[in-house]
Amino acid sequence: MSEQEPTAEKLKVRPLRIGMVGAIASGKTTLAGLVGEEWGIKPIEERFRENPYLPKFYANPRENGISFKCQFHFLGLKAEDMAVSTLELEEYQIISSTTESVEVFVPSDEMDALYTKVQHDMKMMDDREWDIYKKARTTLKQCAIIDTDLDLVLNAPPDVLYARIIDVRGRDFEQREFFEDNPDYLPRLATAVSVWGWMKKEAGEKPIVLIDSVSNNFVSNAKDREKILEQIENEITDFLSKNSHGKDGTQFIIPDFLKVK
Repeated sequence: MSEQEPTAEKLKVRPLRIGMVGAIASGKTTLAGLVGEEWGIKPIEERFRENPYLPKFYANPRENGISFKCQFHFLGLKAEDMAVSTLELEEYQIISSTTESVEVFVPSDEMDALYTKVQHDMKMMDDREWDIYKKARTTLKQCAIIDTDLDLVLNAPPDVLYARIIDVRGRDFEQREFFEDNPDYLPRLATAVSVWGWMKKEAGEKPIVLIDSVSNNFVSNAKDREKILEQIENEITDFLSKNSHGKDGTQFIIPDFLKVK
């Protein structure tokens, strides 16, 4: 063995990281739960109840910098969930092949950034606040956060999202008045998710699984659920079989739970 080749003892394993991308009520948490149940893992869900600014945002998103405060708080929470030390970031050589070290983030930090951009575009956040957010996020991704290795992107039209929010979700702060006063919010979010998903899919840097959460009723239809899970597993396996390393140089290994049974 040459001096440059790391020994098995020196190889450091890191988790396979999966991100959920989708607008409000697109089915991110539900699908993450089904994936977790199938693979035997527990998704890392958004700690929205720990954000004191979220109810205030839905009450008046343009008041007193509340959009910025809300999204910056989410950025801090996501950094806690996804961060590792800079030293550890440089030491990883291999991605785990067992379910004990798989992380599913609901939503991914990419979705948090899409929420923030839409809010800025709708003048809920001013240019200075948007610049501060972007710089902070860039710094965190450069020095502390390992990006996701693949993303599941859920798409649904605005009218379906709205119906799910009002009739199904039941979160008390997501009031009908907010969406009536900001009728472009859901359409802009849905478009941002769709465009981001297709752009990342075309780039081919990592697996991007595009899922229509309307035509695929993975909540109550067993066949649809099986079809979606098979699509996710097949696309991930196909990508990892053709790409030996990620963008950070970490070696990919097809996880045990994605291998042919």
